[in-house]
Amino acid sequence: MLGAMTGTIAQAVIEDTQTHKTYLVTVGQRVLESLVVEEIRDNRVVLSWEGEHVELSL
Repeated sequence: MLGAMTGTIAQAVIEDTQTHKTYLVTVGQRVLESLVVEEIRDNRVVLSWEGEHVELSL
């Protein structure tokens, strides 16, 4: 996770460290094929992946 903006529409910037691609995401958005953004907070993003929750933080 590179950063987050909370407010009416929360957004976060995350980076795939393997491909070095950066994504601007919102809650509910699918990232790649198997990750879904579940929650965005000031210092963390929660993703779901194959039924598991993965947390990214600053």
